[in-house]
Amino acid sequence: SPDAGVSTPTKPSAPAKFGLALLQTGKAAEAVGAIGRAVSLFPDYPEAHYNLAQAHSAAAQPRPAVQALREALRLRADWPAAMGALAWLQVTQADPEVYNPAEALGLATRAADLGGRSDVAILDALAASYAAAGRFEDAARTAEAAEALALASAPHLAGNIRARAARYRSGQPLIVGSQESKVGRR
Repeated sequence: SPDAGVSTPTKPSAPAKFGLALLQTGKAAEAVGAIGRAVSLFPDYPEAHYNLAQAHSAAAQPRPAVQALREALRLRADWPAAMGALAWLQVTQADPEVYNPAEALGLATRAADLGGRSDVAILDALAASYAAAGRFEDAARTAEAAEALALASAPHLAGNIRARAARYRSGQPLIVGSQESKVGRR
C-alpha cells in the first residue's frame, strides 16, 4: 500500500508546534490555519483546541476562541488554564455572544480554587470577572494578589495588573477591545 512504513502520530505535534511558532512570531491568521489542521486531525486532543483558542484570540476572533475553549473544556473538564482563558474572554469582549460575566465568575473562581490561587493569569481573570460583576473591592483585592505573585514569578506582568487593580478600585471594569483582551496576553 502507499502508506506502508508510514506511522501516524498519536498527537498533533508537527502542525501544533508549527502553529504555535507562527503565533509567537505574530502571524495569528496563519497560526489559526496550522492549529486548525491539528484540531481536524486530532479532534479529541484538548491542548490543540486550547492552542486554537489562543490563535483565534490573537487574530481578534473572540467567538471562535470561545468555541475552541468550550471544546477543550468538554474534552478536559476542570482544566484551570482553559477555564481562566474563557473567563478572561467573557469579561473583556463587548460581543454579546461572548460577554458573560456570570459564567466567567464561576469559571474563574473554580479555576482559582483548583490551582490553589497560585496562578497569576487565573487570578487576573478572576479579578476581571469580579469587576465585570460589579464586585470592585473583590476585584481590587484579587488583582493585588495576582500582582504580588507576578512580582515573584513574572515581573513583566506586574505593571499591567497593577493598572487594572487601580481601575477596579475606582469602580471601573476593564475596557473592551484593548490588546490585553487576548487569551495569550500573559
